[in-house]
Amino acid sequence: MKDIENTALEDTESHLKVIALLAAQNGQLQDELLTQTERNKHLSSQVEWFKEQAKIGRYRQFANKSEQLKSEEDMQSLSLFDDAEACSETPEEPSTKPVVEEETVTVPEHKRKKPGRKPLPKDLQREVIELKLPEEEQRCSCCGEPLFVFAKDTSERLKHIPEQFIIQETIRYKYACKNKCDKSVKMAELPKAAIPKSIATEELLAHMIISKYVDHLPLYRQEKIYERAGIDSACPEFGVFC
Repeated sequence: MKDIENTALEDTESHLKVIALLAAQNGQLQDELLTQTERNKHLSSQVEWFKEQAKIGRYRQFANKSEQLKSEEDMQSLSLFDDAEACSETPEEPSTKPVVEEETVTVPEHKRKKPGRKPLPKDLQREVIELKLPEEEQRCSCCGEPLFVFAKDTSERLKHIPEQFIIQETIRYKYACKNKCDKSVKMAELPKAAIPKSIATEELLAHMIISKYVDHLPLYRQEKIYERAGIDSACPEFGVFC
């Protein structure tokens, strides 16, 4: 029986704590709501004040000369704020504000980019495709006379050809004396290579260096590219990745 009473007492205390917490939160929300309400009133008064200033400005600019405002009393007659309390909440405006003359500003001329597509580089290799009408269509549909070319329309597109591997085959001819003299066999010397006994040419080595240090393409990725082309770059004769 005592256990049940203790449990009920603990539940009551916990409920009272929750109620107190909710009451505190409610009071805090009420304070925040009051603050926001006062702020909204202040902002609303500012909006109305700016509306009146815009209205007075339109009067000054567009009204007839006989209807234009001539004094501060005329301007105040348009104001919606009749009491001093509302005016105190609006931004301060000096009553003796000097009239600023409008200045004309000269904007310097500037060059504008011509809209359109930029031309492709002229030094690229060009592949020309000519499209001509079939011979049976090269006749006038009205009188049947042969048509002649009087102009042409040209359009350009950019084409990409994947990397191509070319085998550089070097043939050295051997020369010998007809009299079969000793030491008469001669042959041209091979040009010096950047990597001795390697099958990679200087052009390939330069491409690999640029790919790694300029394009940030690691060597193992380059090796995968060569493998897709059927080249075993891991062989000792390649002399680069080994």
